[in-house]
Amino acid sequence: MASAPTVTAALQRLREQGEHVLLDLDAVGFIDMSGLRVVIAAARDGSRDGWSFRITRGSPQVRRLISLVELDGQLPVDGSSE
Repeated sequence: MASAPTVTAALQRLREQGEHVLLDLDAVGFIDMSGLRVVIAAARDGSRDGWSFRITRGSPQVRRLISLVELDGQLPVDGSSE
């Protein structure tokens, strides 16, 4: 929860600069819904604006949360990280 605003601000800056982003979630030991909301919002922005935003497959904890909220296959996962 505490880092969600920081990550959101960093992603917003990168989006405004037109930077390609690959968010590495492979070493994330804990993610809650506030963190996942940041990822979902960035994915939505990328889809809507053509911004190049992708995520890695993620740690088991990340994959578990994505599965629990039934988002499997709905987020822009980088194919090279699978």
